[in-house]
Amino acid sequence: MNFIKAMTPELSLWSLTPEEARENLADLLFLADESWQMIDKYLAKTEIWALKSKTDFVASIAVEPKTNQQWEIMNLAVDPRFQGHGLGSRLIKIVSDAARATDQKELLVGTGDASISNLSFYLHNGFRFAQIRFHFFDQYSEPIEENGIQLRDMIVLNKRLTD
Repeated sequence: MNFIKAMTPELSLWSLTPEEARENLADLLFLADESWQMIDKYLAKTEIWALKSKTDFVASIAVEPKTNQQWEIMNLAVDPRFQGHGLGSRLIKIVSDAARATDQKELLVGTGDASISNLSFYLHNGFRFAQIRFHFFDQYSEPIEENGIQLRDMIVLNKRLTD
């Protein structure tokens, strides 16, 4: 784990390897993706940042480079005790700044078709609807429900990083 910087007196930013993330961020990773099989498919290919409050990690983001101009957020989670305090938005800004610094043109993120609060969050953070990955959730061994609706398709949103 590499300490990057103090964000506030109580909050610091860290960079973790995929192995460190699996060990130290397991609860957070599982909040955003309910399948270890799926998490393990992408985790080794990601860059991971996490916010730590005193002794505990409270938010994390894992980003996979897709092309030489595009990154995809594969996992973004905030501990429920810390939700609504801007930590997820702060992580998106950190990733957006890092992407711009490496000449990325676009960020992608996918969420379930019934994930209303996630869709609202991403739209508020500058993302726009880009595509639908039909039948995406068919690959999960167990059905996933949100808001009383079984997830079937992934809604992909994008955020342009250039003018």
